[in-house]
Amino acid sequence: MAVGAAPFGQMPSNREILRRVQDLAPEAAQNEPDQHVVSKVILKQFAEPWGAKGEVLLAGLNVRHPERKIVRGGPARFGKIPNYLRFASSSAEDLWGATETRLHEPLEAIKRGNPSPSRPMRRSSGTLSPCTSSAASRLPRCTR
Repeated sequence: MAVGAAPFGQMPSNREILRRVQDLAPEAAQNEPDQHVVSKVILKQFAEPWGAKGEVLLAGLNVRHPERKIVRGGPARFGKIPNYLRFASSSAEDLWGATETRLHEPLEAIKRGNPSPSRPMRRSSGTLSPCTSSAASRLPRCTR
């Protein structure tokens, strides 16, 4: 569990947060240099298939300097901040990776506008579901 993460509705005490930081001390130098602050799974939702191969591409533009080159690439190229977390960031990447792998099904259900009426998706045991998103909570079949 990440340093500040808590089960739904519970905030860890200061003592618990400090204990978790101490537990991560042996991993302090294990850092990911390019950390995504926007998930590749989420970025892919804004991408379009392009070209003969149907490669999923995004385009980046510096809005302060629109005369600069437009950069194109896949979701792995965007949404990063170099050295965003500077303490044991590999553990945060591992935690997010476990969450990110669960996003595909709920995102597809949201696109369909049908979060499986036979099996309502809810927030439970740390799993992200369509009903946890503010947009999805307005879907007619989404139960809370």
